[in-house]
Amino acid sequence: AGQNTGALLRGRTTTPSTNPFLSPAGSKALEYSNGLFDCQSPTSPFMGGIRVLHLIEDLRGMLEMMDTDERDGLRCQVPDSTAEALAEWLHSQMVVNGHITGTGDIYQERLSRLENDKESLVLQVSVLTDQVEAQGEKIRDLEFCLEEHREKLNATEEMLQQVRGRPPMVV
Repeated sequence: AGQNTGALLRGRTTTPSTNPFLSPAGSKALEYSNGLFDCQSPTSPFMGGIRVLHLIEDLRGMLEMMDTDERDGLRCQVPDSTAEALAEWLHSQMVVNGHITGTGDIYQERLSRLENDKESLVLQVSVLTDQVEAQGEKIRDLEFCLEEHREKLNATEEMLQQVRGRPPMVV
C-alpha cells in the first residue's frame, strides 16, 4: 500500500470504501498498472459486461428447463431487492425518451420494416417480370427470323443444286 500510483495491485482483498477499483462485493482488486486496466482481469470493466450477458443467458436457459413449480420456488428465494433491481434495469432498457418501447413497439417497427421490404420486393418482381416478358418477345422474334433465314437458305441451296444438277441438301 506504500507504493507509488504506478505500482501494481494484485490479489489484494479490500473493501470498496478503501479501493475504488473493487466490485461491490469486496472481492479481488482490479489489476491496475500505470493507470491502465488489465483487460484479462476477471473484474475488468471490459470483461464485466460480457460476463453479465453470459450469466443472463445462462439464467434464461436454466429457467426454461425448469417447470413452473421449480421456478416459483426459486423466485421465493431471490431477495426482493435483487428482483426489483433486475426488473428496474430490464424495464429501463425499454424506456426511451419517456416512451415505453415494449415488445409490441419493437415488433411493430420490425413489421413496418418488413412491409417496406415487401413493397420493394414486389416492385422488383414487377420490373423483372416485365423484363422477362420483353426478353421472351425478343427471343420469339429472333426464332421467327431464324426460321425465315433457314427457309431462305434451303430455297437458295435448292436453287444452287438445281443449277449444278445435283439433288438438293436440306438444312
